[in-house]
Amino acid sequence: MANVSSRYHGGIIELRIDEKGGKQIGTLSAPYTGEWNNWSLQTTDVNEVTGVHDLFFVF
Repeated sequence: MANVSSRYHGGIIELRIDEKGGKQIGTLSAPYTGEWNNWSLQTTDVNEVTGVHDLFFVF
C-alpha cells in the first residue's frame, strides 16, 4: 500500500528486490492526480518471496 501522486501523466512503479534491476515482484499504479499534493492510496499484490531482501520502488 502506498500514497502516490502524479501531476502529469501518471505511470507504473515496479517493486523489485535486492537492486533496482533485480527480480520484479509486483507493480503499483501511480494514476494522474492533477497536482503533487493530491494523493491516491494504491494497493497491489506481490509475488511471494522467501528470505531477507531490500525492496526497491522503481519509477
